Amino acid sequence: MYTVVVPRRAFIIIVGDFNIPLSRTRSYNVDMLTDFLAECGLVSLIYEPTRENSLLDLLLSTDAALINNPRVTPNFGTSDHCGISFEVTGSSRSVVADLHRNYNHCDWAQINDYLLGYDWDFEFGSCCSLEDMYAVFLDLLNRVIDRFVPLRKNKALTARMPSYLQRIASKRYFLWKDRRKAHKMTAFRKCSKDYRKACKKWARNREKRLIFSKNRDAFFKYMNNKIRSHYCIGSITTDDGRHLSDDYAKSEQFASFFEQVFKTDNGILPSFHVNMQHHLGAISIDSDIVREAISELNDKVSLTPEGIPSRFIKKTATGLCYPLCILFKHSIALGIVPNAWKTAIVIPLPKKPPLNRVSNYRPISLTSSFCKVLEIVLRKSILSHLSLSNIISDNQHGFLKGKSTLTQLLTSCCDWYAGLNNGFQTDVVYIDFAKAFDSVTHPKLLLKLKAYGIGGSVLTWLKNFLCGRSFRVKVGNALSSSHFVLSGVPQGSILGPLLFLLYVNDLPKSLLSCCKLYADDVKIYRPITDPQFDYNVLRQDMISLEQWSQLWQLDISPEKCFVLHLNFSTECPLHLCGFDLPAKEVMRDLGVYVSSDLNWHNHCVEVSRRSAQVANYILRAVQYSSVESYRKAFVAYCRPILEYCTQVWSPSVKRDIEMIERVQRRFTKMAFRKAFRGPFQPNYEQRLRIFDLKPLWYRRTQFDLHLCFKIVKGFSGIPFMSIFSFTKFASRSRFLHPLQIERKTTSRTDVPNSFAFRVQCDLSTIPAACWL
Repeated sequence: MYTVVVPRRAFIIIVGDFNIPLSRTRSYNVDMLTDFLAECGLVSLIYEPTRENSLLDLLLSTDAALINNPRVTPNFGTSDHCGISFEVTGSSRSVVADLHRNYNHCDWAQINDYLLGYDWDFEFGSCCSLEDMYAVFLDLLNRVIDRFVPLRKNKALTARMPSYLQRIASKRYFLWKDRRKAHKMTAFRKCSKDYRKACKKWARNREKRLIFSKNRDAFFKYMNNKIRSHYCIGSITTDDGRHLSDDYAKSEQFASFFEQVFKTDNGILPSFHVNMQHHLGAISIDSDIVREAISELNDKVSLTPEGIPSRFIKKTATGLCYPLCILFKHSIALGIVPNAWKTAIVIPLPKKPPLNRVSNYRPISLTSSFCKVLEIVLRKSILSHLSLSNIISDNQHGFLKGKSTLTQLLTSCCDWYAGLNNGFQTDVVYIDFAKAFDSVTHPKLLLKLKAYGIGGSVLTWLKNFLCGRSFRVKVGNALSSSHFVLSGVPQGSILGPLLFLLYVNDLPKSLLSCCKLYADDVKIYRPITDPQFDYNVLRQDMISLEQWSQLWQLDISPEKCFVLHLNFSTECPLHLCGFDLPAKEVMRDLGVYVSSDLNWHNHCVEVSRRSAQVANYILRAVQYSSVESYRKAFVAYCRPILEYCTQVWSPSVKRDIEMIERVQRRFTKMAFRKAFRGPFQPNYEQRLRIFDLKPLWYRRTQFDLHLCFKIVKGFSGIPFMSIFSFTKFASRSRFLHPLQIERKTTSRTDVPNSFAFRVQCDLSTIPAACWL
């Protein structure tokens, strides 16, 4: 406990049974605990006995001023220990006694009929500007919401337990008050036992209704509350040592910190030219295009600057597509974006401890859903224009159709295994850009957009979309003052990721070595065939990378850049931005742990550890012990961890295969015991049939074949020739058959585990007719 408490500067609370009676005469154990509390800076706040006449249960804190009303409460369940209750000042989210709109119980057909019958041309015709048109539009929608969307009380303010449980709890409380009488204590223990049984039965029935209901989202919302941790922004420590507990003060502190990451353009526009045969100056918008874009919105009831969630827009697409079409046409033609579309609400989310520092939070921006509809239309037009000239680099795998972290990792690993098969060392340099999305300067981004053939009203609209933006930080129920955004692509938007891809699109062409990107995650690698020559190339690439980052004002964090030597034989130091790049044995690459010998044992250990932890959460959280509930939760929360990018790291060693399979084996064993209490204990194969699951090794083989099929048929973003090749016989054949893929050979024992080698052994299991 000492190593956990002492290094942390955050506010700490420890509650539990220490089994050392502090209220009694001093002894060796009491003195040792007292010295320990003093050394750790912990204060005990409970002074009454918690079990008979002994003080065994303690409430410890590093700051007694933040603990209010500590007291001893009635026994918990049938335990012979009393409970401990207390309040924390400034670290719990306040609940506001308000009403909110219930978008789950609306007559959407009636709302659409009302919107269709409205004369939008007449209303917009009297407006003098786009801002006036948008204000009229929002005013009408707010009146529609007031009329057709019902209100309901905040769930947190209503009683969660049924009345019969409340009556038992009340009876139990009064029995505890009279527990000094002998017959009352017996009655209290019996009532506590009945209360516990009734609570479990109620929870199981509630969960059962969710499992078998048609509302699929309700079950996962319930499980999220059970399994996933709920963060709450507590006291924030400033750089000068002040502790902030007021929500508004914390929101201002976050806003000031997030504002610091923005960058001012240096006024230097580099020379940047691209030979473009096609240009995009205007786009066509009609009601059908708008309706199709609305269908791509998320069906969520989330906070937006206008207070109108995307679910309302999605459900009323029939009635809203025409007025939105009018607004979008005016916005593009004038090159003006309404001010409401330039405002974002930022929610701080924790990324690492300690959580009393604003630097350990990342901003999540919530933007206008109406603006996102137009962004979807523009994004399709821009991508269509870029594809005509094949502008986006093949080495970019982020936010593009057909590409993902899997395609980036797999193509990289295929290159690395090729070098390993030829006996070459491959050096991989991992690059970290500092606040990349927030550091993009607008003049330089607009310069690149113009060079890529984007001009006219589209470029004017994008310029207005980027400039003059602002944000407010929301903590609890408090909103900070408005702060201006000086640089960066709008986070939380649809166009933001695409604009960033275009900003870094020329980076791979600036380097001689291979450069793979997933948005701002960059790695540069090169096989070392001639150490003297290849290391000189890598050094030159580091110089070119530094020059590129300075030219486009995208700073590199050299202290977060590392080198991974694959098939290590020689080492030559590399330098970047005045720092020596340290070498690592294992690197976390897009969620997959890559070791220097391309052995996936480290990743298997990490995956099995995290998935086993989630599996234990599920076993503790599920109340209704049934096959359906356990299977549903396991498939949704645990199995994705075990199957992320398995085409890259599928284990071949028996130890690793069993380690991964052990998670599902243990989960089904424990879940079966909870669901069926009896002497029958089926083996693993029988449990898989009962839970309707497949072995994990079998599913990994399916994933390999499925990806292979997509590559052969051209449905994946991975080019066929980058991984496979056809036999010479197949190349001379009049009818090219996909199954005639050249079988690779190797003399090494570690290369056959790669995807290209591994999948060729399973191709014969698929009928030839499936490939035609």
